[in-house]
Amino acid sequence: MVGSVDQIIRSYEAKYGFGRLLMATPDLDLVDRVKAQRERYNRAVYQGTPAEVQKHGQSLIAGYGALEAKYLAAGFTALNPAEQQEALLPDGSVLVIVPSVEQYVGDGRQAICIGADVVGMLWDEKTRETLGQMAKHFPGAKIEAVRDKRPVGDDEIPF
Repeated sequence: MVGSVDQIIRSYEAKYGFGRLLMATPDLDLVDRVKAQRERYNRAVYQGTPAEVQKHGQSLIAGYGALEAKYLAAGFTALNPAEQQEALLPDGSVLVIVPSVEQYVGDGRQAICIGADVVGMLWDEKTRETLGQMAKHFPGAKIEAVRDKRPVGDDEIPF
């Protein structure tokens, strides 16, 4: 159940922007109820029974459906992938990639906006070489996640 709830919530976040349904939906009572339901769901995941996880997971999904309906009724729309791509960063902020930073209009979320031209400049020679080798040896492969394997802190033993 947890995986399916996470997948559904992530699909809403990807479609409308990370945190945007909660931030921009004008029905503040609904927003508060969904936030409270999210807390109940998280508590059930960590401390509850499977039945509680299912009950609160289904309620959270229904809450996001209600947020979506209110969001759209208020005249907001889904993100246009040709205009903006988003990624949730480990610190909870949002990376927004746009064709040109001049066209980006912030919406109050903690976001970092970067233009596609700058993303292109960040790809150094070593990265291009590594990705080229990966594509050569693993045709059709996709990069789905990057794990940082650098040691944390200044401990001599890296674990």
